[in-house]
Amino acid sequence: MIANKIAKKQKHGTKLIVQKRDGQEIRGELIAVKHNSLLLLEFESAAEVSIEIIDIKVIKVIKKSLLAILVVILGISEGAWFAKDPFAIPRTYKTIQIEGKTPEEIEKVIKKLQSKIRVKNYQRYFQERN
Repeated sequence: MIANKIAKKQKHGTKLIVQKRDGQEIRGELIAVKHNSLLLLEFESAAEVSIEIIDIKVIKVIKKSLLAILVVILGISEGAWFAKDPFAIPRTYKTIQIEGKTPEEIEKVIKKLQSKIRVKNYQRYFQERN
């Protein structure tokens, strides 16, 4: 019960869909941003995945739609068509093209993503995990 309270208070990172140049798509929560890579907690495997910035083609930032927010506010989510699958809730995406950007433009994207991470001090995070 105490663990549940702590988990509820813990800040979650932004949810992303990362499309790599090789066609692979990774869906996960943004844990940390390093100078040359992103660290995601992958949804399917619950594994931490490090993705080199140079390998990224597109990043999609997942946002809940206004419809999903209204459903929660109005309390009509029970029995709704998407109640069985929380990822079926209508969402919007902000698409960030990485491939073809200059290093300066990529640096701006990285700085913006750093404000949306779960772990503010990723070096301390890794020390605690090991």
